[in-house]
Amino acid sequence: MSLGRGARAMALRHAAQKVMTGSVNLAIRCSDGTKVHLKRVDRDEHRTILHLNSLPKAPENRTVPLIENIILDDDTIVIVMPSLKSFHQDPDFVGAKALVSAVHELMLGIDFMHKHNVAHQ
Repeated sequence: MSLGRGARAMALRHAAQKVMTGSVNLAIRCSDGTKVHLKRVDRDEHRTILHLNSLPKAPENRTVPLIENIILDDDTIVIVMPSLKSFHQDPDFVGAKALVSAVHELMLGIDFMHKHNVAHQ
């Protein structure tokens, strides 16, 4: 069953309000069953994410793309991102080489943010 535009927007808003601030929640996109992640962010974080997503695509840009933004109120937005591997739950390190490689990737990401005037917390 397909939702009309108004009903879809209401369902999205209702689901987005349940997302906890700062947490990343797994969801399923109703239109095609794709796994996505929802994250509730404030305006400042949203501005930073939009800035990183606007930069040219290059190997050093490891920014997760945005699928959609759901504006809840003047200060709160829920961003919809593709579901990537759940690194924090199952890092799958097999040996020291894999761990060193992961740390290297993390450092490249931090370097990229710093080069584009983004500080991390």
